[in-house]
Amino acid sequence: GKESIWEDVDVLLSFLASKFISTASGDRYKAAANISSDMDKKYSQGPVQYDISEMFVFPIKSCAAMPVKRWQMHTGTGRLIYDREFALVDSSGAAMRLHSYPKMSQIAPTIDMERKLLTVSAPGCDDLTISLALGDYEKIKGSSSGDESSHIRVCGSKACANVWGGDEATEWFSSFLGVQCWLVRHK
Repeated sequence: GKESIWEDVDVLLSFLASKFISTASGDRYKAAANISSDMDKKYSQGPVQYDISEMFVFPIKSCAAMPVKRWQMHTGTGRLIYDREFALVDSSGAAMRLHSYPKMSQIAPTIDMERKLLTVSAPGCDDLTISLALGDYEKIKGSSSGDESSHIRVCGSKACANVWGGDEATEWFSSFLGVQCWLVRHK
């Protein structure tokens, strides 16, 4: 996933070697260490070129992916632009998750980079189109701060966010999912 680190890759390689690699000596852990060692040598020899066969952007956390052939990245962070930049939050301010709201998988966001628009579709609903232009947001309902943003919880961590898309988006998502929710954009 997007938060994976090299140690996670090492654990995955050890698992794969222990379960799927057969060795003459039967020492699967030694085989895993050899794979990891081979990878270390490969990376220490300089840049490696990879071909990406498929790429997906998830504009709204826990909703359907948007397949892309090419995509822009933030120069400072290396993140894909708009990837998981939006989330749906419930009345407690917590980001809604797919395992609790399986219908989120049917919400298909697409982004038009030229026109700076987010279009969302779902079975039985008219498409919803929302501007991505900064400034097209409103204060989170019930926020007592003077700032237009408020804190939400995403995977247990606090983040600043703004409600996006206004009442039309709130009604669209709430109606489709059957629960009061708001589309927010992380800062």
